[in-house]
Amino acid sequence: MSVDSEFSATATEAREASSRRLWYIDGIRGVSACYVVLFHMYQFANARFSGTPPTWWKAFTILGYGDCGVAVFIVVSGYCLMLPVAASDGMLLKGGRRRFAERRLRRLGPGYVAALIGSSVLILVDPALHHHTGTLWDASLPAFSAATIAAHVLLIYNLNPKWAYGIDVPMWTIALEVQIYVVFVFGLLPLWRRTIGRRPNLVVIGVCTIATFGALAVGAGFVQPWMLLLFALGMCAADAAQRPARWLRGRVDVVAIAAFASVALTLTFEPRFLHGYLSTLFLRDVVVGGAAALLLLALQKATRSDGRVTLCIGAGLSVRPIAWLGRISYSLYLVHFPIIGAIAFACVYAHSFDVPTNFFLIATIGGSVSLVVANAFHWLFERRYLSRREASVATA
Repeated sequence: MSVDSEFSATATEAREASSRRLWYIDGIRGVSACYVVLFHMYQFANARFSGTPPTWWKAFTILGYGDCGVAVFIVVSGYCLMLPVAASDGMLLKGGRRRFAERRLRRLGPGYVAALIGSSVLILVDPALHHHTGTLWDASLPAFSAATIAAHVLLIYNLNPKWAYGIDVPMWTIALEVQIYVVFVFGLLPLWRRTIGRRPNLVVIGVCTIATFGALAVGAGFVQPWMLLLFALGMCAADAAQRPARWLRGRVDVVAIAAFASVALTLTFEPRFLHGYLSTLFLRDVVVGGAAALLLLALQKATRSDGRVTLCIGAGLSVRPIAWLGRISYSLYLVHFPIIGAIAFACVYAHSFDVPTNFFLIATIGGSVSLVVANAFHWLFERRYLSRREASVATA
């Protein structure tokens, strides 16, 4: 088979794949969202406790890397948004920029507004959430300054450390995501189209890398500018999914294992070589993002080849409970923080438990309530849009 015919066949398969729902992507979202939730539970549990933590509690330090979950989310976002574009003729957005903006607004807007209102009401009715407490909750204060509210309305609150975590700490990534969408539509995609034939993936990665280091150089590291680079990695993985990947033939298992190993090695050795907060966060997120992009590519290739390990991973990520978590992951991400914070103050801190008991109570009570509320949010503020989209594609 010639290179042209092989590429044509691969592109055809990719277009067919883009019309099917890839359930393992829902699974990746679900696992990432749950990890972020567990990370915040871990932080609240360690904020106030009595006695000395037992030795075995050190194993739970694996929950202390919540930024990794955000990095995976950003890569998956770049992958999913680029996949239909890369499979189209001319690298065009379906319906153009206006339709893209409408789809993103319907997807993110209702849940964002509802979570913002719900978090504000919870803060107003719970006196324990009004004041600084020496816990992670303090990052969300002051919640109702005029500047914080205006910044949330304009979706620019992540650009100032005073506003970034106000009202609902994890919500800073929503503003970041919207800003990345703007750069994607007006910057990265036009750049990609103009450099087709001259390795556009390397050009886009290079531009995002320069932008990242430029922002770090001027002291804007608090906005985590490398997230744009991670989004670009997701774009490149989606583009590579449309093309023949000879280097992956027979090696998808190795690639998947290498992706996980790179993350494990980074988390193991970063304390020995990195001491600055931003440098540690930057390296960790880039490694995790690169691993996520490779895993997405390997899983996509394994669906048409013989990748046993990756197929097992894909099958595990596609089971119904994990896929369900992926479907409600956006709502879970939005609502969990004020819920577990309120439960920690109301049901846990007053009793002076040890840290494992803190975590158990916060995880069981806070986790259960967060899942119930997130599922309700999904049905009320996401389902109408998602059901419309899912009706237009075949299930995997």
